[in-house]
Amino acid sequence: MSPQGTPLIQAKARELAGCPRLILLCGRYEGVDERLLEAVVDEELSIGDYVLSGGELAAAVVIDATARLLPGALNDVESVNLQERLSELIDLDYAKGLAEFSTVQTATQAAMQTYASVARLSLFNYLG
Repeated sequence: MSPQGTPLIQAKARELAGCPRLILLCGRYEGVDERLLEAVVDEELSIGDYVLSGGELAAAVVIDATARLLPGALNDVESVNLQERLSELIDLDYAKGLAEFSTVQTATQAAMQTYASVARLSLFNYLG
């Protein structure tokens, strides 16, 4: 568990649920020795861009998000399927979408201002 790790999104939880076994290594205060990370850790996961006192709560989030996807973990399979479909919408990159929208909006405003400037011009301005 690490703030620098791969973000835990629903697709990642599905991937982890398909693993035959998982070992979650959680640091406390100062984290985990880098030598241990290099020797035994396949992947670091993050549950968000903030700092906790230890990784236990982050591990609990990973366990809950993953275990609920295992067959028989929840009684209502249809509810799980619906929640998964909804989470795919939640996993969209909103920052990227807003940036693209902002770029298009800025370009549109610039085009409208240019058109307005050109529309104010008249042939008589040039005939002097």
